[in-house]
Amino acid sequence: MNERAFIESRWQDWTRLEGLVEALEKGRLRTHKEIQEILRLYRRAASDLAEAQTHFAGSEVLDKLQLLVGRSYGAIYQKPEKQLGAAVYVTRTLPQTFRSNFGYFIFALTVFAFGLIVGAVVVQADERWAELCLPTAAIESIQRGELWTNLLSVVPSSIISAFVLYNNAVVCFTVFALGLSLGIGTICVLFLNGMVIGTTMSLSWNHGILGQLGSFVVGHGVLEISAVLLCGAGGLMMGEALVRPGRYRRLDALRIRAREALALAVGAVPFLAAAGFIEGYISPGDLHQPLKYALGVGTGTMLYLYLFTSGRRAEPQPGDAEAPVT
Repeated sequence: MNERAFIESRWQDWTRLEGLVEALEKGRLRTHKEIQEILRLYRRAASDLAEAQTHFAGSEVLDKLQLLVGRSYGAIYQKPEKQLGAAVYVTRTLPQTFRSNFGYFIFALTVFAFGLIVGAVVVQADERWAELCLPTAAIESIQRGELWTNLLSVVPSSIISAFVLYNNAVVCFTVFALGLSLGIGTICVLFLNGMVIGTTMSLSWNHGILGQLGSFVVGHGVLEISAVLLCGAGGLMMGEALVRPGRYRRLDALRIRAREALALAVGAVPFLAAAGFIEGYISPGDLHQPLKYALGVGTGTMLYLYLFTSGRRAEPQPGDAEAPVT
C-alpha cells in the first residue's frame, strides 16, 4: 500500500479519534459505547503508527500519527479527578512526563554542554574572551587567585538563599518561556549559561582555584543545573510544537504540548528551592570539601533515581486491554 492509499483508508478513523479525544479532554465523554469506541480507535491508530514507522519513515503522516497517538494516550490513561493531587503529581506525573520527553532533556543538556566547552576553550585561547561572559570584578578576583564567592561569608545566609532562588527562577522562567520563540531563545539561553560556567571554570583553572570553585559549586550545582535543563526541555517542547504542528493548527499543537512542558517547568521549582537553600547556607560555609562533594553527588543521585524510577508501576503500556477512562 502506498502512502496516499494508506492515508485515505485510515483518515476517517483518525478524525473520529481526534474528536473523541477532544471530548474526553473536556469531560464530555460519558457513554460506555463512546468509551469502547475511543479504545478501539486508539489501538487502531497505535497499529497505524507502527505501520507508518515501518513503511513511511520521515513522512508527514508519521508526524501526524505520533502526535495523535500521544495525545490519545495521555487523554485515555489519565485520571482527571486524581491528577490534581500534589502527591500524584510528585510520584507519577512529573517523573513519567520526564521519561516520555527524555529526548528534549538530552537535547537541552547537549546545548548547555556545548556552551560550556566553547567557553572553556576560548578562555584557554585568550583570557580576554572572559569579558564577554563575566563581570570585571569577578574576573579580577579570579586573576588574584580569590573567589568572588568569599564575599558571601559576610552576607546573611537567608538573604543569599532568597537572592539565589530569585535569580535562578528568572533564568528558568526565561529559558522556558522563550520556547515560544520557536525554541530559538531557549537554545540561546542554554548555550549562554553553559558558556558562563565553562568560562568561569577555565579561568579558575588558569589561576589555580578550580578546586575552590568546585568545592563551592558542587553542593548545589547539580540541582540548579538540572532545574534549568528541565525548564529548557519544556521550552524546546513548545518550540517544536510551533515549528512542527503536524496536522494541527500551531496554537492547538502548542496547547497540547504545553501541558507536559508546564509539568516539567513546575517540577523544577522544588529543585530550585533546594539548590537555593544549599547555596545560601552550606556552600559558603566551612563544611569539609569531601562532604560538599558527597552532598552534590548524593542529591544528584537521588534526583535522577526519582525521575527515572518513580511511578513506573502505575505507568500503563500502550495496547493494554483495559484503560481506566473517567
